[in-house]
Amino acid sequence: MGGVWDTSPMTVQDAARLVSRDYAAAADRAGELRKAAAEIEKSIEYNERVHRAGQEQGNRRWRQMGFVRQVMHKSGARRDPALSINESGEGQAVSELLKLDVRRAELAQQVPQAEKAEAAAFGQAKPAAMGELARRQERAGIAREVLAERRQQEAAQERQSERSRHRSRGLER
Repeated sequence: MGGVWDTSPMTVQDAARLVSRDYAAAADRAGELRKAAAEIEKSIEYNERVHRAGQEQGNRRWRQMGFVRQVMHKSGARRDPALSINESGEGQAVSELLKLDVRRAELAQQVPQAEKAEAAAFGQAKPAAMGELARRQERAGIAREVLAERRQQEAAQERQSERSRHRSRGLER
């Protein structure tokens, strides 16, 4: 729901938040879970890019090394520093991906449940929310009419003041 200065029209969901604590809590929970799922997806995409880039760089370096250096690196007799750094970064990305996959699986179960709870709470709150929305829209319409009348009155007073100033200037000469 928007703040005091939000000019977007109020929705039934906004009104439902006002009339039902249960709906507000369920909507907040579902929103938090959706946000967490989106953040997890971004992290997964990032780590997949890091992993792919690490593989590509590692493969390039591996082809450049030659057979003897490859054997020395694999056996641990003399590890290639650049390839070791690359393998370490790639390993960290894989490790992070494993953790993120677990969290994504958890969220894949929690989000639908939270959305069902949100929908159920909205179903219960909807009649009262629609009534509240209608009352607020009616009050807003009346308030707009009052403001328009005030603006017209202020404009008329301003025109009257201008005329009075012009007349008084004309008499002073």
